Amino acid sequence: MELVLAERAAQDAQTIGGCLKRIGDAIARRQFATAEKWAGKLYDLDNGMGLFYMGFTNELQGFGGCAETYYTQGANLNQANCRESLKRIATSGYLTDKQINNVVYNFMLHEAMLFNMSAEVVNNMWQGSSNNYYENSSNRSRAAQKANCSICKGTGYDLTPYEYIANAGCHNNAGTTCHLCGQSTDHWHYKCNH
Repeated sequence: MELVLAERAAQDAQTIGGCLKRIGDAIARRQFATAEKWAGKLYDLDNGMGLFYMGFTNELQGFGGCAETYYTQGANLNQANCRESLKRIATSGYLTDKQINNVVYNFMLHEAMLFNMSAEVVNNMWQGSSNNYYENSSNRSRAAQKANCSICKGTGYDLTPYEYIANAGCHNNAGTTCHLCGQSTDHWHYKCNH
């Protein structure tokens, strides 16, 4: 069974539609880091769309500054969703907890349509889960730990700049002041594991 799942994942990683499906599945389950990994695979297939979803999934995780960096890079590639996201941030800020909850709910509804589930079933699923991430005490505790982390200081990214990074991280273009470390060089920041 695991081999079949691995083969499906490998197939999905080779198509835009497969990556988008995996991103949607992960968002509907509040697995935002998993969605971000699939957005990285999407980037390999379609840079602009990948940058949008990398920004979007970072914003869902509360990493607004990094999201904005991805949106800016996507806007530079003429990606319309990235441009619209930058306009939204400029006028009304990053996504609020309520907006994030609405995003998750809408992705759940989309999943329901794909699997012919009734809206009643989705509503029951929604009511059964905590529709406020911070109502759950373990999530509040993790958020507090992240805020006190000596490596990321609550940003979600190692504040040490690196010239090259082996996996998806937060990128800063030369000439742009980095929102994480303040440097204007071309560099990357690793995701914090704490």
